[in-house]
Amino acid sequence: MNNKLQNIGMILIFLTITACSDNAPPPSDPEDFTNSLNQESLSDIENISERLSESLDIVRKDLPITVDDVTTLEGIDSDELTVIYNYRIKVSGLDPSEKSKFESDIQNVNTRNICNNPKTSKFLEMGVSYNYNYQDLDNISIRGFEVTKDICDSL
Repeated sequence: MNNKLQNIGMILIFLTITACSDNAPPPSDPEDFTNSLNQESLSDIENISERLSESLDIVRKDLPITVDDVTTLEGIDSDELTVIYNYRIKVSGLDPSEKSKFESDIQNVNTRNICNNPKTSKFLEMGVSYNYNYQDLDNISIRGFEVTKDICDSL
């Protein structure tokens, strides 16, 4: 699951950087992309937000994406500088302790993946946040969470 999530995240990062670069063609080396982030102007949040949304449109074409045996990414969206993931898990009827454990586990795994990835941490520095929402088979929401720069800094 972690590798598939990281791959989805890397695609979004690549697309976002491409979309936010107005004048220069994208570097052929992804590492050059990451290095070019330091030179990007972040003064126009509306422009970045619009371009982020356009980039996510490309990913949406492949939805739903099966992440693992129980998890499917059903939707991805943005709200200004927030990337919003909507997942469906193939479980139902979790009792409160199972639900609490699941919520804690998914938050810990996803937060570590975002915070420990050098490429996504560049986006966190730019003010981008990642919002995760989960629903079970009965359309019951499982507590969502957000990953921000402040959260990563506190780990």
